Amino acid sequence: MMKKLLAFLSLILACPTYSEEDMSLSAILNLEVEVATKSKQSLRDAPSIVSVVTENDIKRAGARDLIDVLQLIPGFTFAQDVLGVVTFVSRGIYAGEGKILLLVDGIELNDISYGTHSLGHHIPVEVIERIEMIRGPGSALYGGFAELGVINIITKAKSLDGHQGTLTVGQLKSGSGTRALSYGFSKEIPKGQVYLSVRYTGSNKSEGDYTDTNGDTGPIDDSTVKGRFVNFSVEYEGLKARFLHDTHSVESEVLWGSLTADPYRKDFDTTAFSLDYTGKLIEKLSFNPYGSIKHQRSWWQPDPDQDITIGNDWRRTTERRVAGAMLRYQITDDIEWTLGGENTVDRSDIMMHFGRSGDRVVFATNSKANIELLRNSYYTQVTMNLKDIANITFGGRYEDSREFDKTFVPRLGITKVFGDAHVKLLLAKAYRLPSIENYDLNNDLKPEITTTGELEVGYIISDNLVVTGNIFDTSIQDIIVYYYDGDTDLEHYYNYDELATRGVEFELKYAFDKISGGFTLTHQEIQKNTAELFKSSLDEGNALGSPENKVTLVANYEFMKDWNVNVNGIYESSVYAFSYDQASASVLEQERDPTLVTNVFLTRDNLFVKGLDIGVGVRDLGDENPARYQAANNGAMPYPGSGQEVLVRITGTSEF
Repeated sequence: MMKKLLAFLSLILACPTYSEEDMSLSAILNLEVEVATKSKQSLRDAPSIVSVVTENDIKRAGARDLIDVLQLIPGFTFAQDVLGVVTFVSRGIYAGEGKILLLVDGIELNDISYGTHSLGHHIPVEVIERIEMIRGPGSALYGGFAELGVINIITKAKSLDGHQGTLTVGQLKSGSGTRALSYGFSKEIPKGQVYLSVRYTGSNKSEGDYTDTNGDTGPIDDSTVKGRFVNFSVEYEGLKARFLHDTHSVESEVLWGSLTADPYRKDFDTTAFSLDYTGKLIEKLSFNPYGSIKHQRSWWQPDPDQDITIGNDWRRTTERRVAGAMLRYQITDDIEWTLGGENTVDRSDIMMHFGRSGDRVVFATNSKANIELLRNSYYTQVTMNLKDIANITFGGRYEDSREFDKTFVPRLGITKVFGDAHVKLLLAKAYRLPSIENYDLNNDLKPEITTTGELEVGYIISDNLVVTGNIFDTSIQDIIVYYYDGDTDLEHYYNYDELATRGVEFELKYAFDKISGGFTLTHQEIQKNTAELFKSSLDEGNALGSPENKVTLVANYEFMKDWNVNVNGIYESSVYAFSYDQASASVLEQERDPTLVTNVFLTRDNLFVKGLDIGVGVRDLGDENPARYQAANNGAMPYPGSGQEVLVRITGTSEF
């Protein structure tokens, strides 16, 4: 594996790279982002550890979905939840349940029942203008789902000004791969904008054999993901209305860790509507009332005839209603004060009266077929530009929940740009409230409270070379952990004392006359872990399902006008996970080998006519096919990925 890594490094670093559409290094560093404070600041001034992915990054890499995009970001890896569903790991901590906030044009996509994400082949990457990410705490502004990070996806609602259609077709070794068709439309109207994007996608999500908890082995290449995505918005003066519908189904041939004769299905649907207005009460005081309603069906079992066969009759709907307002006062040119508050109501309804056992189905905590969680939150933030001293941001969020302990999480960010150098010192608390299903299984749960310290240093070595590095230390108190007992078929949630991690992230970017590229390195170690289900018994510095080290490299080479080739790769060190051991005929924790996945994508822009682009490439060139591991000892065995895939993409863009 080390020889593979060294060879790959040599290939990337030797490969000249350039694209006329690439942003210059100075433009990237001075790019204004909003995710850190909800107001525009340059990347170097923003009081968070922030990553930005541009439309061009996604296009050149030939990314199929959000996983392909985020794999190249420091600190992010991925794990298996259950049933082969893929979700986040952040800086070595499993983040699948309510720890990372995922937004598309401001609409939250986290599942209300558990706070989870089902990633892969449904969010349309073709219509993304950029992604702004906080790689650290975000609760002071964004609330309880932003404990370890925020991913804010911004679509081409304002940048497109025309029509765009994309067809993507992939071929796996044993059958069809990615199938995606998307369309985007955006047009300026007097004093506003109209935007629409739609996408249909389908893909086999696994290529390889699965060995279950009984030691049985078989192919699971009939496991699929299918999805539809609609995003529609109208903006007029300061009023914005948005409708979003995201529906996708996952079919798996693995049921609760065991192979099945036929694939079975779970549905994940989100339908959301948001309305907000931004206007000025007086010259320096802006007012932003907002509201949203989100309806979901997550982990939905659509076929009642299979309830007994698969041992699952989950049919519950959830709804989140949010009403809030934010004031922003520009006290002076250098001091801004933000004040806001919101009311949130979460509700879940059981949609079947009787379960597969014949008993009436109710929530355990109230013996009813519905349940509601209520809370009010208030937040404030002050940003000060103290000229030659530093930029200082401080504030906090107070959460008053009817069901849980009250929480207050402060934040402090001090940033300073010294010519070619910059420094960020960041201290923040964050939180995660138990979700509806967490609460129903244990109404004595306490909120998680996270404390994080971060220090970032960056330096512009020359016009062509920039380096940035940060260290972080994160501790989660009262971490909420899911437990399933296969012998009794009972599930539960517990608070464990603490899970703490510490690490370093490094990034290098270079851009010469016709050469550009990038390199990232992430290293983290677990400092303390009292959550037994997350522990590795083989390495105390590791949590289950997460690599300790990750290296990514990206290079792009324009070898003639409008012809580009992109090479990128991800190296992940060994992972500790539970799997079936044939020698002992039992499930044991084992060390899994490091992986190196290399991707190549060739694009030809403006083929025959302006705006017609075609791309051809291979994902996982060496057919490494790394598995997704469960980040806990809860019975799911390593789930193989899709392996090598030949990909063709055609995009047509017509501007008004």
